[in-house]
Amino acid sequence: MTRLDVGGAQSHVLHLASAQRARGDLVTVITGAEGTASDTLRSRGIEVVTMPRLVRSIELFGDLRALRDLDRLLVASSPDVVHAHSSKAGILTRLVARWRRIPTVYTAHGWPFVPGVLWPQRVLSRAGETVGGRLWGEVICVTESDALLARSKRIAPDRRIHVVANGIPDVAPSGSTDPEPAAPSPSRPCTITMVARFFPQKDHDGLLRAASLVTVDRPWTLVLVGDGPLLPVVRALSTSLGLDDRVQFLGERDDVADILAQSDAAVLWSRYEGLPLALLETCRSGLPWVAKDLPGTRAILGDSGAGILAGDVFALAQALTRLVSDDELRVQMGSEGRRRFLEAYTLDPMVTGIDAVYAQAMLRSSKPKRSTTGSGRR
Repeated sequence: MTRLDVGGAQSHVLHLASAQRARGDLVTVITGAEGTASDTLRSRGIEVVTMPRLVRSIELFGDLRALRDLDRLLVASSPDVVHAHSSKAGILTRLVARWRRIPTVYTAHGWPFVPGVLWPQRVLSRAGETVGGRLWGEVICVTESDALLARSKRIAPDRRIHVVANGIPDVAPSGSTDPEPAAPSPSRPCTITMVARFFPQKDHDGLLRAASLVTVDRPWTLVLVGDGPLLPVVRALSTSLGLDDRVQFLGERDDVADILAQSDAAVLWSRYEGLPLALLETCRSGLPWVAKDLPGTRAILGDSGAGILAGDVFALAQALTRLVSDDELRVQMGSEGRRRFLEAYTLDPMVTGIDAVYAQAMLRSSKPKRSTTGSGRR
């Protein structure tokens, strides 16, 4: 993938590679830029290789050099399967893999040509994803709705489109052996947390405007976890809306589970999403949540009462008001979220599903599998 900084796709790669290594597979992660996940991967016995020319932006000569570097690396390592993440890495990887007949899998962490994305990016992304999808390899979608969209847009042949939902490990907060959440305390202000990068995909502006419309008697606080280029803009908006005494900016953190354990509810307000890991972490923590009504968030909610889907800023303000005002509702929703997580979004089903797609990729490219037990497969 292009970067190993903070984000849902990066967390997915960290969890997946760690689980594969733990069962005996030989895993190498190739990235254009190292980040917070690099040290964690290496500490778990996973090789991290940096290819500086593998960048997100389109750079003709740089991309040609990245293709050459990637080709040399894959030929030298001779993997049983190569798994690509992010659009740019997906296209370059499949170009090399098609030439070398290497079994390939690409995970689309939400299609970047959906409403909410600027139209130039939608057009360019759809063209690139179609080229990659029809070129080579299996395509994993994280929701059924993403798979339906891929089929309707003919991103790849139907037989090569698969659905494997994201999963995360069930971990307890630091200093605790129990992942189950503690009961909410009525003696302190209600804390609502959003964990997200300050990037155009996340609509922090809309969230702050909704927060300015919430009027309840009970004290409450909005905690924003993350970093990114739009952070100064969002801080300025918080000040202009008179929310400085309400909103806390914690910056980038590596103790999200602990922060959620101290929270009463969570919010994820985005312009588009795949299957957001932030909401899976919220469900794991047994917290209620409110999110933008999108296919990915709808998939997580299912038929449970784990959260509230809102269509616009005014509906978001109403949902926040309900969560702040009603302790019993928060407990009930949090319990449903925890049940939903254990039912559908733990790590083992994801790893098993992805392994089945690997087997399809190797079968389709006529490259035999070296091992059936996970001992030594790359």
